[in-house]
Amino acid sequence: MTRSHVVFDVGLYRRLAEELVRDGDVVVEVGAAAGDTTVRLAERAGLVIAFEKSREMFEILRERVEGLDNVVALNEDGFEIGEVLRRTEDVDVVFIDVGGGAQPRLPLALWEAYFRVFEPREIVVRNRRLCRLLGTVEFVEEV
Repeated sequence: MTRSHVVFDVGLYRRLAEELVRDGDVVVEVGAAAGDTTVRLAERAGLVIAFEKSREMFEILRERVEGLDNVVALNEDGFEIGEVLRRTEDVDVVFIDVGGGAQPRLPLALWEAYFRVFEPREIVVRNRRLCRLLGTVEFVEEV
């Protein structure tokens, strides 16, 4: 069963990267940016597949993870799930950090896509508006 975490604070996001990843896990990171979280994920993960769409940030990421044999950095959109499937059929943990405080549509769509395809153990999504929106939810029916 998948547990999902929605946060905005980058410190909490990175702390979850250290706490939720187990030795040998396969981790997908969407929105890797300069690789600060990627490096933390790589400390325990067996494989980290890190997506960064921005060419400028990808160049920084690529340099940052050079020499880390368990990191595959891709200058692709995180929706390119086929790139993950080419490397593995099983994903244990997904980290999504796209859009920052922007509209929640993109991180929500990524969340749903990775949940549907992989049903990972953990999904962590970082987005301010999504946090605010979900903070108003009261579940009145069990699914």
